[in-house]
Amino acid sequence: MYGSLPRNRAYLLTQLRTGHNWLSTYAKKFGFRDNDRCECGAQETVSHVLLECPKLRDLRIELRRSVGDALNSVSSLLGGSTEGERGNPDTVSRAKTVQAVLDFAEAS
Repeated sequence: MYGSLPRNRAYLLTQLRTGHNWLSTYAKKFGFRDNDRCECGAQETVSHVLLECPKLRDLRIELRRSVGDALNSVSSLLGGSTEGERGNPDTVSRAKTVQAVLDFAEAS
């Protein structure tokens, strides 16, 4: 999957998957921030940003249009295994989902 992405987007996907990213929870661990809170007051994690943050509601609506039911799981949003019709991983759907999530992350 990473090989099909431009370098900057592969890097962004790695950041989202590993938790080593620009979010407050990570930045606080290294003293770059005083707290781990999002602008909305909740702890700013990948899960919060992708699934919950009210400030990103409009972007999330657009994301849901692109990815449908994959929006229910951080794992599936970040390219984790999903099953296709014949029990094989649906790599086309996964790639489309990951592209949409990366668009969301860049816009947020």
